[in-house]
Amino acid sequence: MRRYILILFASILAVACSKETGSYIDIPSISEGFEFGYEGGKSLGTILTNADFDLVSDSPWCIVTCYKDNKVSNFRVDVEENLYAVKRVATLTVSAEGCEDRYIKVRQAAAAPILSVGAGQSTFTLNQNSAEILLDITSNVDVKVTLPDWISLAEGVEVEMGKNTYKFFVDALSGNYRVGNIVLESTDDSGMKTVVSVKQVSSEMVYFQDDFSWTAGLGPALCHASTGEKRWDGCGDVEHPAWTTTVFTGAGSADAPTPAAWTRDGYIRLNYAKKPSNLVTPKLDKIEGTVNLDVSFRACRYRNSGGADGYHEIHVSCIGPGTVNQESFSVDNLNNLNADEPHWYTLDESLYSFKVTGATAETQIEFHFGPRRSAGDYNTNLSVTPAGEANCNSRMGFDDVKITIDLN
Repeated sequence: MRRYILILFASILAVACSKETGSYIDIPSISEGFEFGYEGGKSLGTILTNADFDLVSDSPWCIVTCYKDNKVSNFRVDVEENLYAVKRVATLTVSAEGCEDRYIKVRQAAAAPILSVGAGQSTFTLNQNSAEILLDITSNVDVKVTLPDWISLAEGVEVEMGKNTYKFFVDALSGNYRVGNIVLESTDDSGMKTVVSVKQVSSEMVYFQDDFSWTAGLGPALCHASTGEKRWDGCGDVEHPAWTTTVFTGAGSADAPTPAAWTRDGYIRLNYAKKPSNLVTPKLDKIEGTVNLDVSFRACRYRNSGGADGYHEIHVSCIGPGTVNQESFSVDNLNNLNADEPHWYTLDESLYSFKVTGATAETQIEFHFGPRRSAGDYNTNLSVTPAGEANCNSRMGFDDVKITIDLN
C-alpha cells in the first residue's frame, strides 16, 4: 500500500497545474534530468500540456529544440563536448501561462585535465639581451603561474582556460648565465603541472679558449722551421691550458697518437712524420646543464722547404656527452715558407668550425691530426702512404681554439 502512495505522490509532483485555468504541464520519466558524458550528445524528452508553453536553456552549450503538438510535445537536447575538466549543469525552464515554471537539469561530466605548452616550447635558450617569450598554453583547468623574479607576464594578465598565446618578458642578463623555470600548475586536485626551462647565457660565454700566446718567443715564427722549438711538455714553468692526449695500448701502440706538439712563436705545430697525434681539451666544467656549442680553430697543412706537402686530415669528436655535426676536415691551406709572406694563421681560409649538441660539464673535445686508425693499426697503416696521398707526413699548424655556447 505504501508503494502505491509513493507513486501517486511522485505523479502529483510531475504535474504542474492551475485550478483556476485548468492548465497543466507534465514531464514524464525525467524527474532526475539528463546525464551526459564529457563528449556530449543528444537526448529526447516529452512534455504533456494543454497550454501554450516555452522551453528554454540557460547555457549556450546546451541547446534545446521543441516540436510542439496538441497536448503531447517532444523536445531534443543537444549538448556540446565539454572541453574543460569541470562538471557543468544547465537548466531547462518550461513555462506556460497559468502554470508554475518547471525545471529540468542537464548535467555533463568533466573532461580529462589538460595543461600543456606548444611543441618545442619546453626549453628556451636566450642571449644576454632582454627578450620576449611566446608560449602557446592549452588548458582546461584553472592555472597558477610561478615565475623567477627576472621573468614576468604583462600586468593584469592571467592564464585562462582554452588555447591561448601569452607573452612573457625576460630581463637583460647582468652576469654570464642563469636558469629559471616558468611553472604552470592546476589549482584543483588534478595535479597537472608543466615546467618551461629558460636559460639565459651571455653570447660571449667562453667555455674553453687557447690562443697559444703562452708559446710567444718559445719557437720559430715559420711552421717548417725548427730552430729554438720546444716540445710543449718541456716548456719549463710556462703555464698553458691543461690539454691531454689519448693513450693507446696494444699492438702498434708505439706509433699510436703521442703528445708531439712543438712550439712556434704564438702557435703550435703537431706531431712527427708518419705518426698521428691528438689533443684533448680539459672537461668543460663551466657548462651548467646541457648546452650546444660552437667550436672554432685555425689550422694549416704542413709544407717543408722542399715543397712537399703534409697530410691533410683533422678529425674531431666528443669524449663524454655530446655529438659533433662534422667529424673531419680537409685542411688544404698551407703554411707560409717566408717571413715576409702573410702568416698562415692570419688568413681567412685557416679558420674552421663545427658545432656540438648535448654537451655537459663532462664533455671534452678531441682534435686528431692525421689519418684516423684503430689502436692496433697505427704501425702498419701509417708506415705506408694512404691511397691517393702523395705524402703521409702528418705535421700541421694549429692555433686559436675557442669553445662558446651556440644560441642558434
